[in-house]
Amino acid sequence: MFSIELTSSLIFSIIISALIAWLAGAIWYSPLLGFGKMWMKLTNNYEEKKKFNRKDFIKYVFGLIFLLIVSYGMAVIIDNYILMSIVDIFKLSFFVWVTILLPFLPLNTLYNQRLPWKLLLIDSGYHSVAIFLIAVTLILAK
Repeated sequence: MFSIELTSSLIFSIIISALIAWLAGAIWYSPLLGFGKMWMKLTNNYEEKKKFNRKDFIKYVFGLIFLLIVSYGMAVIIDNYILMSIVDIFKLSFFVWVTILLPFLPLNTLYNQRLPWKLLLIDSGYHSVAIFLIAVTLILAK
């Protein structure tokens, strides 16, 4: 079974990597990259009628909690492998994305016909970037 010693520096690294991935999501889904407007249209979240409220705050908190779980999982995986270069980090991130994260997204699209494939591409693109940023952050913090 995978195990890891949770030192204070590792816990800090997990928190930082989750925050970086969370901030990357804020940028990814913002109008800055162009995905934000398309994502809002595809999910029926229009900016003009959208005002920040308590429900939104709770979504962001849960989003961060889920990213903390992903960061912890990546820390366990990284701790059990020797990663020597940025290429190794990219390969691991790509492997985790393709074999674990990516397959779940089309399931939502397949079973919920209302979800467009463009949304799958936007969301899976963010997940690939997030998992890479988490891995890089955890490796650099070692």
